[in-house]
Amino acid sequence: MVAQAGIPDSYLTSNFKIRFYPAGFTANDEYCNIDNINISVEGAATVESTKVNRVLLTIDGINNSSVTQITADSWQTKPNTDASSDSWSYSCKKDVTGLVTQLISEGKLGTNGSGKYTVGHWLESGSKSYTLYDVQTHLPTGNTTGYPLSIPAKSETKYQWTYAGWSLVILYRWPTTEVYQLYLFDEFRYVGLDTTLTFPISGFLAPNDTTGSRLTYFVGEGDNHYSGEYIAVNGHSLSDAVNPVDNPFNSYSNSIDDTNQSGIDLDTFDMSSYINPSDSSATIVLDNGSEIYDLVYIILSFRSEKTTRNAISYLIRG
Repeated sequence: MVAQAGIPDSYLTSNFKIRFYPAGFTANDEYCNIDNINISVEGAATVESTKVNRVLLTIDGINNSSVTQITADSWQTKPNTDASSDSWSYSCKKDVTGLVTQLISEGKLGTNGSGKYTVGHWLESGSKSYTLYDVQTHLPTGNTTGYPLSIPAKSETKYQWTYAGWSLVILYRWPTTEVYQLYLFDEFRYVGLDTTLTFPISGFLAPNDTTGSRLTYFVGEGDNHYSGEYIAVNGHSLSDAVNPVDNPFNSYSNSIDDTNQSGIDLDTFDMSSYINPSDSSATIVLDNGSEIYDLVYIILSFRSEKTTRNAISYLIRG
């Protein structure tokens, strides 16, 4: 055996033993057989094998289309054993402020950075090929990708675990615009079958007047069929006209026009009645119902005083 960095020599032995504690046994004479044991670290999928850190970013601006290969600054993976023994989901992010400001300085984008932003597949030679399907007909397009991503959310079982989405977060200020304090919570969380996940978000400070405060979440769920899940903030379940209280992750977003139902939910809710003045933490509860889904991030925002600065500045994260 070869010692690995950080593992004490006392743990390296040819007489390695593992003790199992099967749950649900009621009598001393009950027994079970265990085989096909696989030992791994949760979320340890390698970057090279999963390619979770690389995409193509296309920006259509002023009579120009810029296509850039993007390598993420960071990424997170989670095994999805509810779907398949070898499946996983992931999130990744990249600060693209430098790229956008460069295109502005070159006159390829307007001064406000407006344009059409599209994220696509980064194909590599020699990769295993997966077929891409048309978002309307669901028929093969003739194109392939080196790793599987999304098709539109549908109720058919074969579609529900294959989906993808992305968002571009733009932070800016303007002389006549009220300022908001924004707090990003981007720990990637997988909610599997028979799971209720409770966790805190903290480190923020709610103002004396919480009017105008908002919570936005980005969730990948994959279908518009199953229901029973919910999301609650400080004991209050979130819902509105397009997000039922027992099915908020339904591929319908109240913040974007997602007519193709990409399998993601990007929703924003008023927090003025759920978070009190001077609060510095909140409790989030995610219940799965009959769903399996991923929480990519939560953004909490509070209204602040107006600014009188004459210049606009912005930070863009993809």
